Amino acid sequence: MTNRKSTIRDVAKAAGVSIATVSYVLKGTGRVSESTIKRVWKVVNELNYTPNPYAQKLFARESAERENTGLIMNVCYWPSSTPIDISIQKDILYHFDSACKKNGYTGMNYSYRDRKGFFCKPVVNGLVDGVVLCTAHRDIIETMSQRVPAVVFWSEADPDQVKIPVISMALEDGYCNVFRQLKEYGIVGNTAFLEGYVPVYEEKPESLALSHRRYWQNAAEKCGLSAYPDHFLRVPTTSDTGVRDSLAIAEKIKTMVFEQGVRILCAEKFDCYILASVLREQGIRIPEDLVIVRGDGETVDAQYVTRRESGGVVKLYVDLSAVFQKSVEVLERVIRGETVEKQYFIPFKEELYIPHEITGM
Repeated sequence: MTNRKSTIRDVAKAAGVSIATVSYVLKGTGRVSESTIKRVWKVVNELNYTPNPYAQKLFARESAERENTGLIMNVCYWPSSTPIDISIQKDILYHFDSACKKNGYTGMNYSYRDRKGFFCKPVVNGLVDGVVLCTAHRDIIETMSQRVPAVVFWSEADPDQVKIPVISMALEDGYCNVFRQLKEYGIVGNTAFLEGYVPVYEEKPESLALSHRRYWQNAAEKCGLSAYPDHFLRVPTTSDTGVRDSLAIAEKIKTMVFEQGVRILCAEKFDCYILASVLREQGIRIPEDLVIVRGDGETVDAQYVTRRESGGVVKLYVDLSAVFQKSVEVLERVIRGETVEKQYFIPFKEELYIPHEITGM
């Protein structure tokens, strides 16, 4: 059985409307009810239907050759709106726009909070030359990359799975730098890994995500540290439940520290400042007994938010300027049809930030 590409007739039949109505919805013209618009877009996404702008131009007796518009878009999943989230989102918009201008493009932004009913009208209408995807949703990545040249900024993505160029942070090198510099301060011992995740967000298959745990384990091995499987914790958390979630794992971490010799805890997607405070209340001295390494990356421009009471938390900072400059450069090559690498690694802006409690300075 061969796979047949869906047509506008298929969409109309599945949605129970006329072909003309589907066309009106896709173009954003005509008088169509809200419920019908949602139903049509739901079917468009389910069938992975891609309108053909060249066929539309031929039908209108125009040139079928598409001319580049000079527009590229950043498509970003943004499920929450905490003050830090808003700050980081502003940083992303600024650096994406700067990278676009530097490379002769005009940047556009599209953020979404709910993947259900997702549609990006500028892409569907053939208005953008390419997209930088900042999302871990596989269906969104596949749909967008089939419609327009694309790259993805996602450190956990497996290039062989997403099949488009991946821009990643060099986490393994970052962890190695942390471990080596901590060693210079006499901080050695076993290491543990804590990964927080938002339940409604974690819908991607395991085959698509290369866990950051791998980078942690590789770095620990290179630096002569022990990273045992039972020293890996993966717990659900949100931006509003940091205290409760920290209390839930405090006893386990306490056992790791005082009975299993864990000296360094690498944590990602978890509020490390709240965690440090809770662990202190449980009798764990930070950083005398345990150093926490926040490895999910904070933006350099958000330092004024996150460099408050460091509390013995070592931080790695993401250089968004370098991330989006590389993303736009690679995307431009994809648009031109040039051969590109499967994956590009971006070093951290600062190798690490070690607070004075650890250095004694």
